[in-house]
Amino acid sequence: MNSYRELYKSCRLCPRECRVDRSAGETGFCGESDEMRLAWAGLHKGEEPPVSGAKGSGTLFFTGCTLRCAFCQNRQLSRGGTGRVVSPRELSDIMLSLQDEGAENINLVTGSQFIPGILEALKLGEEGGLSLPLVWNTSGYEKPDSLKLMEGRINLWLPDMKTLDSNLSNSLFHAPDYPEWASRSIHFMAASGVSGLPWEGASVKMILRHLILPGFSDSTEEVLKWYAKLMKKGGSFLLSLMTQYTPVRGGDTTAPGRMLTGDEALMVYDLLDELGIEEGFFQGPPEEEVHDENNNWEPDFNRDNPFPEGWARCLWHWKN
Repeated sequence: MNSYRELYKSCRLCPRECRVDRSAGETGFCGESDEMRLAWAGLHKGEEPPVSGAKGSGTLFFTGCTLRCAFCQNRQLSRGGTGRVVSPRELSDIMLSLQDEGAENINLVTGSQFIPGILEALKLGEEGGLSLPLVWNTSGYEKPDSLKLMEGRINLWLPDMKTLDSNLSNSLFHAPDYPEWASRSIHFMAASGVSGLPWEGASVKMILRHLILPGFSDSTEEVLKWYAKLMKKGGSFLLSLMTQYTPVRGGDTTAPGRMLTGDEALMVYDLLDELGIEEGFFQGPPEEEVHDENNNWEPDFNRDNPFPEGWARCLWHWKN
């Protein structure tokens, strides 16, 4: 495991390849040194059904991010530094506690910048009896070489495919090369031999997420056509379309300033039929609240439960 920690020196874990010495306390784009920081851990019931299951996904939200999404609803973590340092031993103890509380799986959210530490924690956890399936919950902005370090351990890949438009990814994510790296990483995930999570009598090894952005229907159409081609190659994966875009209060002015309209959502339904995409999920807030501009779906990680009532139960919080 010590050899993995060498990867923090001249760090090239993500496509940014900042090459800073994080083991010496230097930080690159993600804002993190080699010390893992965690913001929240608990049982989360707001994920896709195969992930949440009956009792909830054992979800861990890490601090820092390799992107700067203009509409990020977790910006307290991605750019605000919310979180507390945890050692690999403490992280493994948290995962074992989630297992004891009945978690369906261990769901690692935005952990790309901490892969060496996570690997060390997983080894310690396995030595202590950790046996839950693992979910890799990611923006899609990954290097396949880094993902290979996790291969063989991950049971379900849960990546975003935000856009295939480099101009849009530059404007909204500060990453013009996002389409290139997301395509490469998702093809890697689709081809990897994982055991998957059970769903409706089958085994699912990848759920591809796409958030529909108001005013950018062309981008969504391009992503869905790309997914349809991926789907035709065969594989045990599903599509998860998200309609719950909410303008971030006080966020970046380059992001869409309104919610999705009903007509925009219907256009996507029609496109799914046209492309023959039948299996997956269409998620968002309750139907009666889709058009309510006063609803705030932005989690607050200063609260014990950052999510809507009934969606999660906290087991570990950065303030405590």
